Amino acid sequence: MGCWEGDTMKKEALKAAVQKVLESGKPRKFTQTIELILNFQRLDFKKPEERVNLDIMLPKGRGREPKIAMFAEGQTALDAKKAGIELIMGKADIEALVGNKKGIRKLLAYDFLAQPQLMSLVGKVLGPVLGVHGKMPRPVMPNMTIAKVMEQARTSVPLKARGKYLPVVQCPVGTEAMSPDDLAENITTVIDAVTDKYGNDTIKKAFLKKTMGPPVALEVG
Repeated sequence: MGCWEGDTMKKEALKAAVQKVLESGKPRKFTQTIELILNFQRLDFKKPEERVNLDIMLPKGRGREPKIAMFAEGQTALDAKKAGIELIMGKADIEALVGNKKGIRKLLAYDFLAQPQLMSLVGKVLGPVLGVHGKMPRPVMPNMTIAKVMEQARTSVPLKARGKYLPVVQCPVGTEAMSPDDLAENITTVIDAVTDKYGNDTIKKAFLKKTMGPPVALEVG
């Protein structure tokens, strides 16, 4: 059981923190993302087996529907088009981006799926940029349907150690257009998933913030 599950006092404190975040900062001309930032202790992120690496389904969704692209060829590319994938890139398209960091960065507006056969090429050509931004593609295995993996991509978030493996990870938990209750449920789900796998005492500090707003501390102890 997660450390917040069933704890009424923590849930009320979380809702108050969420409300504070939603009221913070100046209004912007775009809908801001709400980010959860977790600082860890007791885990050595230099060790691969201790790096946080989770894919978490948000019960209330991400607050906006991400654009989906897929690296695919042949029949899989045709199936992706039928499934409504917005951008489909094959081997030649990937190879054309070699050394083109500007072109690769333009792809960051998408979340990605990929045929397993293209994963190594994607990692080699696009990995240095996509990896840093937590945008590496989800593989679509032969026993999976593209529609099912698309739905997972639209409602889940990756929580992974990045870069120099500092003991900090972050992920979106919704947008400022969502209700405090829905945001609180998403946040609780993420924190419970982390503590269930890595232990209740591994989260040292937690913060919540809007894209352009100041961080607000959460009580997780």
